[in-house]
Amino acid sequence: MSFSAEARLKLESVLGSGNHHSYLFISKSFAADTTPAEFVNTLLLKLSGLSLFADGRKFEENEFWDAFVRHPDLLRADPERSILRREDLEAFRERTLYPPTFARRRFLLIERADRMNIQSANSLLKTLEEPLSQCVFVLTTARPSQIPSTITSRCQKTPLPAWDEELQSACSLMEPEDATFLNSVFSGTHQTHPPVLLPADSLHSLQKVKLSPKILADLTQWSDAAGKKYHSQILRDAVVEITSDALKAQRLSQSRATVILGEISRWSEADAFHPTNSYWLMRILLTLSI
Repeated sequence: MSFSAEARLKLESVLGSGNHHSYLFISKSFAADTTPAEFVNTLLLKLSGLSLFADGRKFEENEFWDAFVRHPDLLRADPERSILRREDLEAFRERTLYPPTFARRRFLLIERADRMNIQSANSLLKTLEEPLSQCVFVLTTARPSQIPSTITSRCQKTPLPAWDEELQSACSLMEPEDATFLNSVFSGTHQTHPPVLLPADSLHSLQKVKLSPKILADLTQWSDAAGKKYHSQILRDAVVEITSDALKAQRLSQSRATVILGEISRWSEADAFHPTNSYWLMRILLTLSI
C-alpha cells in the first residue's frame, strides 16, 4: 500500500514537536490489513528519533517490518489477530518499565486499535494513565467510534486523508467476485419469491422456510472462504455499507435491516472465544435469504 505525499505532509504538520505520549491516527485507509511502512517510518523518525535504514535509503515493505520487529526499542501488536486480547498487550506494559536502548523513546504500535476487546482496552488504559516520557504509543484505526472513549481521550487524535484513491468503501477492499456475491444476496437474486418478515422475525424463520440445497451450499461456501480471507472489520463494514444502500434503494425492509445491524453489533462485541467470522456471515446471509 502506498502512502501519498498529501498524507505525509498532513502527518508531518500535525505532529509538531512530537512530544505527546500517545497518538491515535484515523483514516479510512487503516481499514486495510497492511499499514504502509513509509507511514510508520515517518513516525519513527519524528517521535523516537530513530531511522532503521542509514542515509534514508529506500526499502521494501517486508524489509522494513523485519527490521522493525528485530529492534529492541520497537513493539508491534500482532497485525494478524482479528481481536486483540489482554495477553496480546501485556508485553506493551512490560516494555514501558525500561528505558530505550537506542531510540529517544520506545515506540509501541497498535494497528486497527478497534480490534481491542474490553479486557485488552482496560489493560492498555492502565498503561496510558501513567504515561512515561521514555515511551510513545501509536494507535491507528478506521473506526474510532469502536475504541473506548477512555482510550481516545488520552491520545492526540489525528485524522488523515485516505492515501489510496481506490479505498472508497470497505467493499473495494474485497475481491470483485466476493463483493459481487455479497451484493447479489442483498439484491435478492438468490430468492425465487422474496419473503416477508415481521419485525420480530430473525434466523428462527429458517425453521419455517426451506432453502434449496444449491443456495445453502453457495452461502456456506462463500461464508467459509470470506471469513478466512478478510479481516472481520472489513467484512462488517462491507455488510453495513450494503445494508445502508439496500435500505435507501428500498430493496431491504427496515425491520430486516434492523435485524442485520443487530447481528453486526453482536459480532463486533464478540471476543476471540466466540464463533468465527464465517459463523456471523452465515447468520447475516441466512437472515437475508430465508
